[in-house]
Amino acid sequence: MKNKSHLIYLSLLVLVFSLFVGGVAEATVPQTINYQGFLTNTAGQPVNGPVTIVFSLYDMDSGGTALWSETHQNVDLIKGVYSVILGNGNPTPVVINLPFDVQYYLGVKVGTDQEMTPRQVLTAVPYAFRALTVPAASITSEQIAPGSITVEKLADMCAVGEVLKKTASGWVCGAPPCIPNVFVNCYSGPANTLNIGSCKSGIRRCSAQGSFGLCEGEILPVSEVCDGLDNDCDGIVDNALNAPAWSRDNDGDGFGNPNDTIVSCTQPAGYVANSRDCNDTLTSVFQTTGMDPIRMVGGIEICGDGFDNNCNGQTDEVSCLAAACNAMEIVSFNCNGNLGCLQYLPPVSGACSNALGTVRTCLEGSHCMEQTGGIAYYCAIQHCRPQWEAAFGAFPPACTDGETLACGSTVGECRQGTQSCAGGQWGACTGSIDPVAEICGDGKDNNCNGVIDEPGAWYFDGDGDGFGDFSQELSQCEQPVGYVDNQFDCVDTDASIHPDALEVCDAIDNNCDGYTDEGCPSCSDLIKNGDETDIDCGGPMCGPSCVPNQSCIIDSDCITWLCGAAGKCTGCLLDSQCASGVCNQLSGFCNPN
Repeated sequence: MKNKSHLIYLSLLVLVFSLFVGGVAEATVPQTINYQGFLTNTAGQPVNGPVTIVFSLYDMDSGGTALWSETHQNVDLIKGVYSVILGNGNPTPVVINLPFDVQYYLGVKVGTDQEMTPRQVLTAVPYAFRALTVPAASITSEQIAPGSITVEKLADMCAVGEVLKKTASGWVCGAPPCIPNVFVNCYSGPANTLNIGSCKSGIRRCSAQGSFGLCEGEILPVSEVCDGLDNDCDGIVDNALNAPAWSRDNDGDGFGNPNDTIVSCTQPAGYVANSRDCNDTLTSVFQTTGMDPIRMVGGIEICGDGFDNNCNGQTDEVSCLAAACNAMEIVSFNCNGNLGCLQYLPPVSGACSNALGTVRTCLEGSHCMEQTGGIAYYCAIQHCRPQWEAAFGAFPPACTDGETLACGSTVGECRQGTQSCAGGQWGACTGSIDPVAEICGDGKDNNCNGVIDEPGAWYFDGDGDGFGDFSQELSQCEQPVGYVDNQFDCVDTDASIHPDALEVCDAIDNNCDGYTDEGCPSCSDLIKNGDETDIDCGGPMCGPSCVPNQSCIIDSDCITWLCGAAGKCTGCLLDSQCASGVCNQLSGFCNPN
């Protein structure tokens, strides 16, 4: 396995010293070096699991003989990160004395691989010093270099289980602000988008050092795309900015209201793809566009009805259609978009007359023929759209018979097909290659999202309960055996403990919500009956993870919480509520004295 290592930091020197007037302060010579690294494979993916690493010291950046070496077996790597203490194992030689004025280099070798290049330059060395009697006031804050004394260095003086905290009187050691391995919900998006559409909260897990980490697993609003999801979490699915606009068609005439439009990836019920209706309460009112009549049926102005039927801003203009034709006229549609009463005129080859006496040339494929009874001439409608024969109330066709249209995607392995027009409507897409589930390792973009064999995040499910351990993650395309796609198990060694489990009164957080035995019954008579387990029934004392409303008698029953009104445990809000005088408002705990 070929690996590459990135040096995160090399801690070589930590000095903590005390000055005494009239006394002697002596620091022990450090015998170890703390080294941390980040290990990836040749594909740039973090390495997990135990490995063997050999560390060697040289006095040159390449070649030469190691002055000192030490082998570390089973170095635990979590997401590529490892930490070792050099000098804590079985080094060769055991004792080494090297001069301070020589540049040294650290070589790293993983398993049976060659030593990594380049070697790391050691920029500091362990050393100790001895301070004899220091006169009073001989060292002031002005004489201490900035950064020589830090909070991190002072924290080393705290006892196991304590952390360094800042108070009104200065820095003190005390209980951590949160309970290790407990997690809380978190969400950094706008509050009104939480649990709307695709948006959901994540978790912040309390570390072993007693501090909450970053929010993990949250899904925040993103730009809406046409994918059947509410990506921007506004409560509307597929209202993407680049999606087509649709106008409401209340009267069902095939023409939409320009003042009532929505943007949607798919056509909503009751909406059409145009906004040319100027009165969406009348089926005979819509706007003409001068387009080829094969594509559009123009609005017909009806005389005497008091409406602007063709939406041109005029009502009952002179070119309107009479309410009825007389005995010498016939209502006809001549394929030029002009519907009117046709009068008798001498036949003109290829041309006809409308009610206004205007000669119109018939469209290609149509011809001028004599009306039954020899009364009038008109352009034969046999070659017009069949639904136009009735003219009034007819819907415009979506397409012309015989037309074709490319359909489908050209991304990845997808290929476009063809839609054909029949009966004025587009048919199904045929001959296309559509997206399928991604097939790992075939070097192809099977789901046509623009990414080939994209990796997913998988988490080890040690107890097989369907929930993974957030600290054991693999990033690869194919789901590994024993891994799942979530990281919400708080105890991955017990299949009965997971977020979907029911909470029972057993002093265990069964459902991984950060609380123990929530909802357990209490007893007001102080006598334990049935499944009652609270403190007033002889149950265990409330510990640091005591949940709100757990029964108690006095504050000491709740330890870090308070015994509030009606004998229920509650968190603190003010310093004055705590005997120690310090309330951690993040956790609700009273910090110890």
